[in-house]
Amino acid sequence: MLLMRTLSPFAIVLWIGATAAAVATTEAHTALPVPFAATFDTPTLDPAWTVDVSKGNTVEVADGALVIHAAMNTYAHIERPLGVDYVRASCAIQPAPAITWCTSLFVYWNPGNWCQFGINNRDGGRYYVLEMIDQKSHEYTLGACPFDQWHHVAIEVGGDCIRYLSSEDGSRFKAERIARRPNTFAAAPARLIVGKGHGGPAGYPASDLDNDYATAGEMATSRIKTLRVEPLAWDRLRATPEEQAVWEAEGLDRLGDAEMADGDPTFESVARHFPPMKYPREVVGVKDHPYDIGVAADGALQLNSGCADASAPIAFFEIGEPAYRFGTGATPCAKHLLNGYMPIVIARDRHDGLELEQTIFGHTRGCSPDEPLFAFVRLRVSNPGDAARSVAVRLRAQPAGLKQASESWTLDVPAHGEAALYVKVPFAIAEQAPVAVAATEFDTKLQEAVRHWEDLIAPGTRFEIPEPRVQDAYRAWIAYNFLNVDKRDGVYHICDGAGFYEQVYGYSAALYCLMLDLMGYHEQAEVYIDSLLTFQRPDGLFYVNFGHTDTGTLLHVMSEHYRITGDADWLRRVAPNMIAMCNWIIERRPESMAHTHGRRAVVHGLIRFRPYCDYELAAFDYYADAYLCRGMRETADVFTAIGLSDEAKRIQREYEAYRKDILISMDAATITHDGMRMLPLMPDTHFLLKETGYTAN
Repeated sequence: MLLMRTLSPFAIVLWIGATAAAVATTEAHTALPVPFAATFDTPTLDPAWTVDVSKGNTVEVADGALVIHAAMNTYAHIERPLGVDYVRASCAIQPAPAITWCTSLFVYWNPGNWCQFGINNRDGGRYYVLEMIDQKSHEYTLGACPFDQWHHVAIEVGGDCIRYLSSEDGSRFKAERIARRPNTFAAAPARLIVGKGHGGPAGYPASDLDNDYATAGEMATSRIKTLRVEPLAWDRLRATPEEQAVWEAEGLDRLGDAEMADGDPTFESVARHFPPMKYPREVVGVKDHPYDIGVAADGALQLNSGCADASAPIAFFEIGEPAYRFGTGATPCAKHLLNGYMPIVIARDRHDGLELEQTIFGHTRGCSPDEPLFAFVRLRVSNPGDAARSVAVRLRAQPAGLKQASESWTLDVPAHGEAALYVKVPFAIAEQAPVAVAATEFDTKLQEAVRHWEDLIAPGTRFEIPEPRVQDAYRAWIAYNFLNVDKRDGVYHICDGAGFYEQVYGYSAALYCLMLDLMGYHEQAEVYIDSLLTFQRPDGLFYVNFGHTDTGTLLHVMSEHYRITGDADWLRRVAPNMIAMCNWIIERRPESMAHTHGRRAVVHGLIRFRPYCDYELAAFDYYADAYLCRGMRETADVFTAIGLSDEAKRIQREYEAYRKDILISMDAATITHDGMRMLPLMPDTHFLLKETGYTAN
């Protein structure tokens, strides 16, 4: 400022011009000369490229292409400075199997801001976009494309938009996605990267996408050729009104508007927009057993705890000669649950003029979670023809090396009649072979399974719903929640899934216990709460794979259990656990009470920790603080009710101070954006608002 005041206007112009020239000279050493082309037609790469590969991977030039030999979920790419805005980058890609780490074209600003366009192997081949915006990834699986061939992709960096374009011939391109250009992409992109990589969120801290996934996957080869960077055409600099309409419509409920415009929606009118799952999967078993048996879309038995593991054991029927695998015909097999809601699966198929039906249920001795689990399967073959049929049947297990059924069978099916085969399949098929059983044994075990589920579900059937399928879904939901609980070493693990999500998330697990209380399963709720308390840490924190929200949620649930049951003896027994949780909250609050520049911080009295499972970093978050504060208040209330007066008064005082700090913080944190008042859930960073463009999406 002092220098400017001493210069004449003419000198100022000279000074600004010289400065601009110096900056331009500096940038010339780092910015990519545009237009630019890399044809990879020499034996070695241009030295301006940097090669980054994970251990065991290679990148080389051969036959006019960049050849990447790498494990599926690892990084292997080349990069160079870009430093030029408003460009179109394009290349041709011959992909290799991968999803997030699929071979791609990247435009890169910094470790938390970049975009990617490639081809992954979902559904036989799909265009794939990942936008990392302010450390938050947004993935888009786009149009189908034949996987095993070359594809041309392009990214256009416009003034207000990012376009992702595809072409099969390299000349006629179509838009796979048109996105608003985020504020965090405002500067000229720093680097051009081609190949495989990922980075940005917690767990992938290395810059320039130099990060691997925990499971590397198989080695495969992909190729890139015809890489170009060109100035973006003048008429492509800004999104057209039609393109803007695309992203403006992303948050609108077009289908909902259409339904409401035609009067009251019906199940059928809504369902036509959302067809049934293409590959439905069910599980069968018994309540609380650590294992469940999946029933795949084709009726195959999944005898494993990871349904996504292609190498895990499965078993299926083969019928006839040549052998036909049940459920693999042109028309998918049809499945339903016994009586509409029990986890007993009936699958129907047709082949060679025969009607085929599988009935599958899980069973243990006494329906105990501590006994070995078996699937009982009935294969019924019906013959609508006028001539009797002799049908070969075999139960086959995969992969090779598993125990196989010791025999194959021949079913003699009379004309207009049926025949059946009954097989007992162990979950531990690696140690024990499937065996045929008598019809009487199958029927006896089936009736035991039916009674098992009737007795469990009946107490929770609190409502009679006129719509039968909704009534069945409601009852099936009760059954499948019991199957999601796994008893492991005497501890009940309340999981979010069976065959996937096989871990406890403290928040949802605690709320499940409250649901049980509301449905009348009070004894069961108590058993499960006791198991959740085994996860409590010595310092009092209850945190299981979700966040410190878990602690406030469990305090709320335990208080509600007392209110619903009136069980004062139980509450006195678990009071030390609740006191320890409250103490953890009380002891963590002072960490944020230091003043900044002599003023009270906006997060004064809040707790910084991991708020929930999909946000892995520590943060101040009203969502978590509200649960913690409410949990303390309810603890004080129920302690008062059973005479724990001193602890109740202490916790009540701490709750009131906490609530006051939260409300003061909320008043200070409220903002106005585009004329709308908002309260950011993360008051100091506004992260969740920023990463959705202040849409509260």
